[in-house]
Amino acid sequence: MVAHTEVKVPVRVDLAGGWTDVNPYCTDFGGEVVNFTINKYVTAKFEESGEIAYEFDIPINSGLGASGSLNVARITLLDGNDSLSPDEVAEAAYQAEVSSGNRCGRQDQWAAAYGGFNRFMFHGDTGERTPSPPARSAINWITQHMIIANTGISRKYGELQAGNSAKDASGDQ
Repeated sequence: MVAHTEVKVPVRVDLAGGWTDVNPYCTDFGGEVVNFTINKYVTAKFEESGEIAYEFDIPINSGLGASGSLNVARITLLDGNDSLSPDEVAEAAYQAEVSSGNRCGRQDQWAAAYGGFNRFMFHGDTGERTPSPPARSAINWITQHMIIANTGISRKYGELQAGNSAKDASGDQ
């Protein structure tokens, strides 16, 4: 097998269930998200120095799961020979993000690892993918009508999550 020197990983659009993949909600109640990836990517590649360089087709903090895609790209690039399953890549990417201090859920990493249209179920530390291919007419409609626009407003997910966690702790839901 030839090791990867460059990996492109898609970003996602969340259709339903955003934030239900984040603890403590997903541990207490279980989370369910529906999303799909688009033709915008995070690319990771080895430089001559051996360092990893990243390129983004979208602005950072755009709300399309770029940090999850970055970590999936990094894990896949370092794995080299595709020895990890998509579940293992997604979970390793999630753990890397959490250990870096980002309070996040799992949908971004799982969407990036699988691509396409998906329904994911999360409960605590487990995730399950239920492929949910939509009807061809739905794909055609989305392709013809969906517009993704850059408003210039940056979202920092970890900061949003910290605010939500503070509300949860105070009982303000």
